[in-house]
Amino acid sequence: MSNANINALNAFSTMVSVSAHNIANVSTPSFTSSRVALESMLAPNGVHVQNSANQNTSETPPEIQAERARLDSTTPSNPSQVDLAREMVNLNVAENGFAANVQAIRTEDEMSRQIIEMVT
Repeated sequence: MSNANINALNAFSTMVSVSAHNIANVSTPSFTSSRVALESMLAPNGVHVQNSANQNTSETPPEIQAERARLDSTTPSNPSQVDLAREMVNLNVAENGFAANVQAIRTEDEMSRQIIEMVT
């Protein structure tokens, strides 16, 4: 099997996991969604997850964190920062990427089987 296809399957699997985590926390007050960035690797290796981090990458000062905590305790609902439309698109991208790489692995296996049959 191709190492590039296996790496891509792992990357798309991580993408689905992060989207599922974000969707599961859509009703969690003040939840900050995470994201996945895919990055190309050198020729034989395909694609991998560059990072899986919260969208808010800046360091929040303690004073602001304390004020947010105070507001969270007094305000009944601070909406989460999950964009459901983006998460659905990410799930579709991951599903199609996963399907394409599975088909590539199946094709490679079928070609290998036919070569073995021709030799024997």
